Amino acid sequence: MRWLKDQIPRSWRLAAQVQRRRWKDQQEGLDQQFASVGELPPLPHSVQENQPIRPSSYFDNKVHNLKLGAGRINKIVILPNQVFSYWEIIGAPTAKNGFREGRNLINGVLQADFGGGLCQLSGIIYMLALRSGLKIMERHHHSVDIYKEEERFCPLGSDATVVYGYKDLRFRNPYPFAIAFDIQIEQQQVQAQIKGAKSITDLPLEFRREAHTNGTLVRTFRQEDGTESELVQSFYQRKSEA
Repeated sequence: MRWLKDQIPRSWRLAAQVQRRRWKDQQEGLDQQFASVGELPPLPHSVQENQPIRPSSYFDNKVHNLKLGAGRINKIVILPNQVFSYWEIIGAPTAKNGFREGRNLINGVLQADFGGGLCQLSGIIYMLALRSGLKIMERHHHSVDIYKEEERFCPLGSDATVVYGYKDLRFRNPYPFAIAFDIQIEQQQVQAQIKGAKSITDLPLEFRREAHTNGTLVRTFRQEDGTESELVQSFYQRKSEA
C-alpha cells in the first residue's frame, strides 16, 4: 500500500488532502466561522511578543516569507467566537502565491521548500494566543528539537509547526469583542501584538522540560486567577535520531 501511495504525484495527494479538510470543515460548520479580512476597529489594548530572526542560509527568503505572511494576517479581524485558521489566511505556500524557498523541517529533516520561515510566524502567534487566553483548537509541535540553546528564538514547547493541507494552527476568540494581530518584521526581529477593543488578559506561561532517553518532554503550564493548569505536552526527539 505504501508503494502504491508513493506512485501518486505529491501535488495530487496534497490537493486531495486539502479537499478532505475543506469537506470536514463544511460538515462541522467551521467554514462559516473563519475570521476574514475586515475593517479594523480601534484596538487600544494589546499583548506583545518579540522574537529575533536568526541568521541562516536562506535568511533573505525567510524575511520575505515572514513579511508576506504577516501582511496577510494583519488584515484579518477576528470577531467574537470566530475561528482563526492560519492556512485559510496564508494560502498555499507556493511560488505562485508569492513565497520563496527556505529551510523547512520535513519528516524530521531540514530541507529547502517554499514557505520556509512560516513556522516562526505561526509559533509567535501561538504564543500570543496562549498568553491571551484564546481557545486553542489545533496546534502541532515539531517532532525534532533541531536547536542548541544559544540558537533558540523561542522556548522549547512554544512552537507551532504548520504543514499546508495537513497541520494547521487554529483557535477561537472567546472575548465579547473583536481582536486582531499586528505583526511587523523589523531589524532582524519579529514584533507581534494581539490587540483588542478592551483589555486582553496576559497570562504567565511556563515550559517545563523533562529529559527522556530518546528526547525531551515539555509540559506547558499557565497561571490564571491564581490557579496553575497544564495545557499541553510536547515531545521532541533528539536531532541525532531524525
